[in-house]
Amino acid sequence: MITEQDVVESQRELKKAGPSGLKGFLTQKLNEWRTTPLNIAVTGQAGCGKSTVINTMRGLTAEDEGAPAIGIIETSMECRPYHHPDNSGFTLWDLPGMGSLNFPKETYLQKVEFEKYDFLLILTRSRFTENDLWLAKEVRARGKRFFLIRTRIDEDLANDKEDHLGTHNEARVLEQVRRDSLSNLQDNYHPYKVFLISGKMKYETRWDLPELNKKLVEHISGLKQHAMVFSLRANSKDVIEEKYVKLWKRIYITAAASAAVATIPTPELYIVADMALLTAEVNMYLSQLNLNTTSLETLSRVYGIPSQHMSRTSTIVQAQNFNGVQSNLQTLLQDMAVNEALEEADKFVPVIGSVVASSVSYSTTLLVLRRILDEIKRASLQVFDMATKLSKTYPD
Repeated sequence: MITEQDVVESQRELKKAGPSGLKGFLTQKLNEWRTTPLNIAVTGQAGCGKSTVINTMRGLTAEDEGAPAIGIIETSMECRPYHHPDNSGFTLWDLPGMGSLNFPKETYLQKVEFEKYDFLLILTRSRFTENDLWLAKEVRARGKRFFLIRTRIDEDLANDKEDHLGTHNEARVLEQVRRDSLSNLQDNYHPYKVFLISGKMKYETRWDLPELNKKLVEHISGLKQHAMVFSLRANSKDVIEEKYVKLWKRIYITAAASAAVATIPTPELYIVADMALLTAEVNMYLSQLNLNTTSLETLSRVYGIPSQHMSRTSTIVQAQNFNGVQSNLQTLLQDMAVNEALEEADKFVPVIGSVVASSVSYSTTLLVLRRILDEIKRASLQVFDMATKLSKTYPD
């Protein structure tokens, strides 16, 4: 997230406005992704599960405030935006299905303002239609990305298991559904990948949803990629790793911004740190990696298990202790400065000049945030494994 131009601008801000100006610039860099618009359109015929998919991608259930209505009849008669609860710049658009009286094929792209979307998700409950193929071709011709998504795969598997108690084979059913969903399309020149998902949060770690999320990240770059990674749920090891890498890169900027202004010194060690900034950053780690209180309560509700069971392992408990962030941070800063930071300080390459980077405060904060992020990542992977195990059952 820090470029050579950023370094030049940081040094200019330091000369122009002193440490407070530098801190303001670095804080702005940390939050740039929040002001980067990212728009994903979701379209499909009634009953295909658009609202459920939109809810899951935003980390909401149907009962949560701000969740779109779920039903088997067409509930979207206009293009409705649904913002991410933690990032208003990330918007999922529920588009009306194409071919209705109000949204005929001939004027569909114009009426839904197609050009503003970064991606288009084309959903179906059964087979894709010739209208879907036409839409996919038009999207591709305009240089945009689209994804074909077959929803409610959990129901198909549950039905097959009920009908074939002795011969049910998940891999066979998935291949059959994937092939059948494309049976109406006649386009031998361009192969299509169909993503099989449930749509429900309970199954967000299963089938092709993790791969879909990975593709959404791969096919976008710059600040939009940061916005995508930080807006997706930590529902696969790939996404967890992407979040970890981008959070790790933020540490250099956060440590520099914290050390730029002496707000809370530790008298014995002359360590200075902006505790409010560091507390917010650690809370971001917890939120991004599904370990804050809200995320664990949601998982507990979705899987129907007591919330205390989501925090059984020692790693998760230790990570959750960071919810009492400020006092824990001060203790860690003091301990790290005594044991490690002083001898490690010379190993770090300055991010924005020697004034901040050479300070013990900067190197100490760097080490502390790294240790905390590593601990939270380990706990997040345990929660992911727990969710994956719990999701490997079909509804009765």
